[in-house]
Amino acid sequence: MKTSLLLIGGFLGAGKTTLLAELAQRLQEKGEKVAIITNDQGSDLIDTEFMESKGLNATGITGGCFCCKFDDLQETVIRVAQNQQPTWILAEAVGSCTDLVATVIRPMKRLQSNNFRITPITIAVDPERANLLLEDRNPFPYEVGYLFAQQIQEAEIVLLNKSDRVSNELMEEVEKKLHRTNPNARFIRTSAVQGIGLEEWIDYVGHTEESSGESVLNTLDYDIYATAEAYLGWLNASIKLTAEKSFNLEELVKTIGIEMQEEFVKKGFEAAHVKLMGRNGSRVIKGSLTNSNKEWEWIFQDQDIVTEMTLLINARVLAQPNQLSDTITSIVNTVCDQWNVSTQIDHLECFSPARPNPTYRDLVEIN
Repeated sequence: MKTSLLLIGGFLGAGKTTLLAELAQRLQEKGEKVAIITNDQGSDLIDTEFMESKGLNATGITGGCFCCKFDDLQETVIRVAQNQQPTWILAEAVGSCTDLVATVIRPMKRLQSNNFRITPITIAVDPERANLLLEDRNPFPYEVGYLFAQQIQEAEIVLLNKSDRVSNELMEEVEKKLHRTNPNARFIRTSAVQGIGLEEWIDYVGHTEESSGESVLNTLDYDIYATAEAYLGWLNASIKLTAEKSFNLEELVKTIGIEMQEEFVKKGFEAAHVKLMGRNGSRVIKGSLTNSNKEWEWIFQDQDIVTEMTLLINARVLAQPNQLSDTITSIVNTVCDQWNVSTQIDHLECFSPARPNPTYRDLVEIN
């Protein structure tokens, strides 16, 4: 039996990582063996660390999106299949990436269809963000809204995620708008936290006979796409925190997150998605901020008092990279000084993504 390969995309902050983690656990409960591949423009991925903290097999592809690192993706898929022999490989694309059907799905089918069953592409959506991106109230430039619309247009499955957090009226309104953008997609309302819609998603990608890779973006404007990605500053950091006296891991990470959010609002930085993770062995706290004016969402595992921890930061923010880097490092240092905690930066990178340059782009011929 062929290993099933599922690719999920969707804009930053849509909840892809949590959805994949929950999907993986559901599949495992059904006797399936699951491997996960995460992806980012930079390194030190919180997504990979988070998956591993939940006991899942995760491998990260860094330094570029799947489309530009297709050879690495294909090699990783083959290696994972050989070494782990999973029945499912779940791959999460970068949140600012689109054109996945032409640059990932179709090339993978062309090169690996004898070895893998490629399922229909899934795009996850945060309804509240979608409502803003599709309207004049969009806090991001026009090009970012264009990128979001392209993601919807190439979807074969659209997950209206976080359905437990918004009203039914908003869900219906957003679904109608998205359906106008892509009337051919299958829409599923999901919530990773409540387990809503996951079984329907599993059933569809597990048993559908529909061909994947048909919703190609023939008219995608790569100039607008590249501009959209370049608007965002991307920061990835790994910082070692140590102290002579014990401190509360949860409270320290939350304080850093709150101070960061307040500074973003003060400076007019719009957060696309910011993730914080504090980890000391099995002691983990993970935070997610998807809007500078919303509250953080936190996940905890085995909290305790510690004398050292690793702080990981993955920030995607509408800000110049140098301003974003200066702001975040200043906040971490200031808070840690107040807590009598020493900081040592093991790795820090901050940049705007380069123009997408896919390895392959398999398009449908236009008559």
